[in-house]
Amino acid sequence: MAIFPNDGDTRWKKTTTNGTFNLTFAIQPWQRQSGGPWLVVSDSVREQGAVEEIDENATNVEVKLRRSLDVSGLVQGADGSPLPARMSVRKLK
Repeated sequence: MAIFPNDGDTRWKKTTTNGTFNLTFAIQPWQRQSGGPWLVVSDSVREQGAVEEIDENATNVEVKLRRSLDVSGLVQGADGSPLPARMSVRKLK
């Protein structure tokens, strides 16, 4: 799980064995332009995930994961040649 927007140094954290977590973050005024903050959680083993907008004053957040779908593709330039990049999108159902 991670908080977005972030300072460009995304640090994904794992929950403890009982599912609890603790994240500390600070959102700068310029980062609020796109809303948020958002808590993003991904469990690739169970193919589940969640995205929750969180109140900056919240001290407890409950997150319920839902089944997700992975999509990948090829990024191409205007001339149709492949660009050295991979795109991965996770969509919650």
